[in-house]
Amino acid sequence: MAASEQRTDTAYGSASWPTPWAVLLAVFAVSVLALWPTWLSLHGFWLESSRYSHGYLIVAIIAYMVYRLRPQFAGAQASPSLLGLAALAVLLSVWSIANLGSIQAIHQILLPAILWLACLSVLGWRLAGILVMPIGYLYLAVPIWESGNFVLQFLTVHAVEFALAVVGIPAFISGNFVSLPAGTFEIASGCSGLHYLIISFAIATLYAWLYVKRVRTSILLVGLVVFIALLTNWVRVFLVIVAGHVTDMQHYLVTEDHYTFGWILYGIAMLPLLWVSRRMDWQTPDDSDTEFTTAPPRRTSAAALGMFACVVGLLLASSAVIYAKMPSLDDVAAELRLPGDRNGWVRDDAAADWQPLYTGNSGEVLASYIRGEQLVSVYANVYLAQSQGRELIGYENRMEGQEGSWRSVESGVLELGFGEDGSRPFRKLRLVARNGAQRVMYFRYNVGGRFFTSDLQAKLYYGLAVFAGRPEAGIEIVSTDCLDDCSDAQDVVQEWLNSYATGHQLVVGSNNE
Repeated sequence: MAASEQRTDTAYGSASWPTPWAVLLAVFAVSVLALWPTWLSLHGFWLESSRYSHGYLIVAIIAYMVYRLRPQFAGAQASPSLLGLAALAVLLSVWSIANLGSIQAIHQILLPAILWLACLSVLGWRLAGILVMPIGYLYLAVPIWESGNFVLQFLTVHAVEFALAVVGIPAFISGNFVSLPAGTFEIASGCSGLHYLIISFAIATLYAWLYVKRVRTSILLVGLVVFIALLTNWVRVFLVIVAGHVTDMQHYLVTEDHYTFGWILYGIAMLPLLWVSRRMDWQTPDDSDTEFTTAPPRRTSAAALGMFACVVGLLLASSAVIYAKMPSLDDVAAELRLPGDRNGWVRDDAAADWQPLYTGNSGEVLASYIRGEQLVSVYANVYLAQSQGRELIGYENRMEGQEGSWRSVESGVLELGFGEDGSRPFRKLRLVARNGAQRVMYFRYNVGGRFFTSDLQAKLYYGLAVFAGRPEAGIEIVSTDCLDDCSDAQDVVQEWLNSYATGHQLVVGSNNE
C-alpha cells in the first residue's frame, strides 16, 4: 500500500496540469466564491443553532472524503456532460430567485445539488458518480430536517406513554403534555431527538462508506445506529419524567439540565455499536482491490476545459445577478393611508384591539370601522426591500398579534366579493384567544402588484419581482371578531369590502376622506 501511494504521488507531481483532480478543486473553489450568500447563511445556522453546530465538522469530513478519492482520479478522463450543464443552469436560476426572494430554505437545499451538477458538467458521469456520497453528505449540515421533527416528537410521546404504563406511573397524556401527580412535562420539539438522529446518521454513513463494502450491510448498520439514537432519546425523556415523579419535580434533571445527560446516555449507547460495526467489517470483501492505482493522471481535454469555463461563467453570472438586483436596504419610510367614513361605516382607530407584528417594514397602517354593532379592523403594510430577518413572510412576524395572545385553529382559501369587480381569493384564518374569544382574518399578499394567498408563491414571485425591479411587497388584512357565530363574521367582512373595495385592490394609499 505504501509503495503504491508513493508511486501515485510521484505521478501526480510529474503530470501535466491541469489534471481532472486539479479541475475538481477549481470547481469547488469557484463554487464557494459564487455561492457565498448560501454558505454565509449556513454559517449563521452553524453558529446559532445547537442542532446544526456540527456543520463545520461535516465540511471537514467532506474535505477528507474528497481527498481519499484522489487516487480514483489518477488515469481518469474527464467527459463533459451537456445534460449536466443544462440542469446546472436551471438550478442556478432557481437559486438566484430564491436568494432574491430571501427563501433561505430553497437556496440552501439547492447548494449540494448545484455543487454536484457543476462536477458532472465538467468531469462526466463516472467521476461525478464517486462524488455523490461526499457532496450529498453536506445535506447533514443543511437545516432541512425540522420538516420531519413532528414525526420524531410524536414517536417520543407515545414511547414515553408506553414506558410509563409499563412501570405503573399514573400519567395523563394530552398532545405533547404529560401530566403526573407531581406536575406536568411538555415533550417539546427540542425533545424529539432530532440532533441525535442527524449525528447518528452522519457517523453510520461515514463508517459504512469508509469500511463496509456490501450495500445490505451498510443499510443494516445505518438502520441500527438510527434506532439506537431514537431509543436513547426515548430513555432520556422517560428517565427525566421518572426523576420528576419520584422527587416531586425537584431533581437536577428537571430543574437544571437534562441536555448533557442525554449526550452521556448517547455515548454509552454507542459503545456496543463499535463492537457490532467491527463484526460487520469482518464480513466485508477483501480490500485488496482498494490499492491505489499507479496509472499516470491524464491531462484534462480541451472540451473539459471549455466546459469548465462555461460552468464558471454560470456560477459567477448567478452570483452577479444577486448583487446587482438586490434592492438597497437603506431605511426608507413609506406612508400608507386608509380611507375614512363611507356607506354608514365610521372610522374609529381607537376601537382597534388587535395589532399585527411585522418587523422591519417600511410602513404600516391600522384602522377600525364601526357600523352599528359591527366592527372591522383593517391592516396593511409595505416592504420596499427585504432581507433575512426583515421580510414580509418570516418567523418573527405574527399577524395575530402578540405571541400567545391568539392561536390559529382553522385555515383555508375562499373567494370574497370585491365590489363591482367580481370576487377575489383571500386566505382565511380563524383564531381563538385564551379567554375563548374568536376572531377571523382574511388576508392576501401584494407582491409587485400581484396578489397571492400562498406564502411560497408570494416568496417565489417576490424573487422574480426583485429581478424585474419591483421589490415592493406587503400584506392586506381585514379582520373582525366573531359574535354569536363565526359564519356571520364573513358576511360582515363582505359588507365592508363591498363599500371599500375598488378594482383589484383595497383603498390603500389614498388620502383620508
